[in-house]
Amino acid sequence: MNGNLKKEFGDYQTPYEFTTKIVSIVNDFISFTPTIVIEPTCGVGNFLLSARNIFKNSYLLGIDINKEYLFQAKKKLKEIVDDDFYTLKEENIFNYDYKKVENLDNILILGNPPWVTNSYLEFNEASNLPIKTNFKKLNGFEAISGTSNFDISEYIILDIFKKLQNKNFSLAMLCKISVAINIMKELKKKNIGVYSCFLAKFDTKEIFNVSVDACLFFVEIKKYSDYCVDRIKLYNLENNSLIYKTDMGFINNIFFTDIFNYNIEFDGESQYEWRQGIKHDASKVMELSINSENKFINGFNEVVDIEDTLVYPLLKSSDIKKYSLNYFFRKYIIITQSKVGQSTSYIEKECPKLWQYLNSKKDIFNKRKSKIYKNSHLFSIFGVGEYSFSKYKVVISGFYKDPVFKMVKNKKEIMLDDTCYFLSFDNEEEAMMVAIILNSELTKNFLLSIVNIDSKRPYTKKILSRINLRMISKKLGYSYIKEIEKNIYNTDIITEDTYLSFKNISNEKNRLL
Repeated sequence: MNGNLKKEFGDYQTPYEFTTKIVSIVNDFISFTPTIVIEPTCGVGNFLLSARNIFKNSYLLGIDINKEYLFQAKKKLKEIVDDDFYTLKEENIFNYDYKKVENLDNILILGNPPWVTNSYLEFNEASNLPIKTNFKKLNGFEAISGTSNFDISEYIILDIFKKLQNKNFSLAMLCKISVAINIMKELKKKNIGVYSCFLAKFDTKEIFNVSVDACLFFVEIKKYSDYCVDRIKLYNLENNSLIYKTDMGFINNIFFTDIFNYNIEFDGESQYEWRQGIKHDASKVMELSINSENKFINGFNEVVDIEDTLVYPLLKSSDIKKYSLNYFFRKYIIITQSKVGQSTSYIEKECPKLWQYLNSKKDIFNKRKSKIYKNSHLFSIFGVGEYSFSKYKVVISGFYKDPVFKMVKNKKEIMLDDTCYFLSFDNEEEAMMVAIILNSELTKNFLLSIVNIDSKRPYTKKILSRINLRMISKKLGYSYIKEIEKNIYNTDIITEDTYLSFKNISNEKNRLL
């Protein structure tokens, strides 16, 4: 299969040595001897081959759309299995109805379905897409905003659960950790009887030469049962051993990635409105740096001669950990609007050189693909409002696993890009106190209990908005906050009155809405 097709199909053939290791682990956990072993998207059939070595009396079924791979699989299977004990089907997995197993029970599903999203396949005009369906029953806004984007492996696995729901079966699939978590949430929601379940993280770089947070996802289903396990073991797969890490699972039907660090007191509603940074999708035009001659340079390495009125210092995700009060900004950003929907025509009069520059790059703005720019003003941006121009902000990158919060300030207001989230303040005392609370071990442990740390963007507005700062501040106390302020910031600005006022604040959002 050529490189383009491999991308289209999310094609990562699993090495035989690794499939053998996986099947051996599965054999230790499965509660029955499988009547049939099925490998969806079987490729060259390495899972089937490994299964044959352990489950010697099980029928083997492989399904794949790629004729070349099926030929290789058949060649290998013929050497060790009689023709009457296996079937290879050339078929799109999205159309397969599993009629072959209607009269069978104790089924084992093994495999490694494609690690690509439906949006990626659509963008690349791929042919192997699932039938258009709102399989998670999302509402219209969620569908439009991108929530409906899902991993193809997630669709395949959930489709298996749907079609085999009245069977006793076990499923052991390699997939992204985020996919496994999403599936467990769906099974819980649908009251599907999960008898046992675990996740085992493995080194994808070693096995597939890709950097993805993935796992062996094992689930055993008991037919006609609506009991679903609340506790899910998370292991690390190292060498041939499963190393226990923590328990994931449900508390009151809400999923947590680390049950032991979860504190229900801290889980609520933030007293402040979390915001996402500026979105513009024209970085080479809108984001500038400064050269040795103190002139603005754009992403095309062109000197940009413009007024600096609408140019602001910019922090991106990679800048936040490095930020200090004497930080040298490597990037600046052009802010064309003070609120979403504002006309940009004023720029022509107030900043004529900037207007000329933006118009010279008009074709780049016109090529922006996001639907949010449709029918918007020329050179529009999003994620901007009164809150963007506050003097003090507490910021975090959405991307990094370690939740690091920084209080930032500058003579000219600091802007964030859309990979970052922030709170806005007019008062330095309050901003610093919130930053200290957010960086406390109590907050960090709570966050790690509710986020999927292995997802591409662990920290989102939805996650951050669950932090009840007032409750955490009560646990920390004023003396702790002052000690941290002195040791880390070397300042003495937070007063007890500010702390008491903050501790007793209502659950209503602050005024910067």
